[in-house]
Amino acid sequence: MLTLSLICFTDARPRERYLDNALREQILDYLLEAKREELLHNKERHLEDQIERRQENQFERRRENQFESDEDN
Repeated sequence: MLTLSLICFTDARPRERYLDNALREQILDYLLEAKREELLHNKERHLEDQIERRQENQFERRRENQFESDEDN
């Protein structure tokens, strides 16, 4: 939401003197960095979820194998 607000603000008044090019560049740099961090966080969360699912699947397979082994005995 902050990103969208800042973009609208900077795009809505491009000719205002108080919002010079340097400030626009700083805001855009900030937005790019924030987006990069968000993407990295999402990727990290996705990888953590994958690891958790794989661990759960391995646990479930071991449990099933143990159950089958117990039935055979």
